[in-house]
Parts: sequence; structure tokens; C-alpha cells
Amino acid sequence: MKIDSDEKQQHIVIFLDQFDISQWIFFQGTHLLSEPTWRYDDGSVISYFNWYASQPDSSRQDTAEYLCMRRSDQYQWHDCWKSMTGAFICEIQII
Repeated sequence: MKIDSDEKQQHIVIFLDQFDISQWIFFQGTHLLSEPTWRYDDGSVISYFNWYASQPDSSRQDTAEYLCMRRSDQYQWHDCWKSMTGAFICEIQII
């Protein structure tokens, strides 16, 4: 799922609130710690963010971090690590 606007973020929040998901929810976005930018899976630079207070914190030594959110933080974003577990939200194009 590529969240690239506040409108899409709010749509996702309404959708996710229908379910009782307390774990992390991962979505499209990667940050290589050797680079200053976050990128979508297609390589384009992410310009919209909805960070939780104190995020991103890049507090762990790893090669990359990923975007995730959880209900307890009002679905605001965190930088997460590959060792963390949770659910994924995906998007398909309907033709």
C-alpha cells in the first residue's frame, strides 16, 4: 500500500478501524540508512509522511528501516525493523 496523501491516510484509518488489529501494520516504504531519503517500492521518493511524535528515530543499527503503524498510536507512522512482526496492508488495482 502506497500512502502518499492525507486523504489516503484517512481512508486507511477508517478501513483499519473496522478490525481489531493491535500489532504493527506494515506498508510501502523503505529507508536505507546509507541514504537520506525514504522510497516507495518503485524507487520514487516519498514526500508525504505522517510520523508519530519522536519518529523517525533510526535508533537501531541495521541497513534499512521500513514504514509501519499501529492503532495505539492513532495510525501515525514509525520506522520499523525487519526483525519486527506484524500485518501487511496491500493494494490492488481493479480494472
